[in-house]
Amino acid sequence: MTYKIAKSFSPAGITSFFEICDRTKNGTPIKNLDEVGARGGGFGLKKGVLTEVTASEEEKSNVSIFINGKLATDAYTTKAVADAFFD
Repeated sequence: MTYKIAKSFSPAGITSFFEICDRTKNGTPIKNLDEVGARGGGFGLKKGVLTEVTASEEEKSNVSIFINGKLATDAYTTKAVADAFFD
């Protein structure tokens, strides 16, 4: 069986200020979601999250999530995203 492994590191960040930009300069709500955005700033940290994904070809999809080496049965958001890739 051949396994493919991918790893990614994302540094942690602390937001100092954040503004949702969903109105025009005159205060009118923006209805086109392609024109809505945000701006802000903060600090990046050396510490962060390392994610590793291991995949192999199988007849049926199966997703198992481990956090700090332990099976995470309550990682619902992560599971939902992984399952969406199979759909």
